[in-house]
Amino acid sequence: MTEKAALTPLTPYQKRLFAFLSVATFFEGYDFLALSQVLPQIQTALSLAEAEAGALVGFINLGTVAAFLLVRYADQWGRKRLLTITIAGYTIFTVATGVSWDIWSFLIFQFLARMFLIAEWAASMVYAAEEFPADRRGMVIGVIQAFSSLGSIVCAGVVPFLLKTD
Repeated sequence: MTEKAALTPLTPYQKRLFAFLSVATFFEGYDFLALSQVLPQIQTALSLAEAEAGALVGFINLGTVAAFLLVRYADQWGRKRLLTITIAGYTIFTVATGVSWDIWSFLIFQFLARMFLIAEWAASMVYAAEEFPADRRGMVIGVIQAFSSLGSIVCAGVVPFLLKTD
């Protein structure tokens, strides 16, 4: 029988980082799914035809591509700063979406929120890959990604209850 090597213990910093990245990525998963959950209400509120709603979502999803314009600055700005900027960005533009006054403001705020959201996810994955020991890296990245999935699951479960109006 072969002996199993002991895993490298995580430092207190790594434990805090692990928790922080997991929580940040939970909200990335939640926010990413939220648009599709509330699209029928948005379509009604903005009087959009089916094709217009599809075009709206398509344009917003181009923010996913634009996110890589931000991520490319990770080496120049630093991972921590980029992560802070992306979390602040998606928080600000998600809140701004709630006060959209027309379809154009909604479109711009959601595009920017999506851009910062995906950049946050990418920055979190890179940060995790660099900050954790090789023998823990796969588990850490897997759990962080699982928190993103959990955020989507919670969104799918909570939003229908939030949308009920009696």
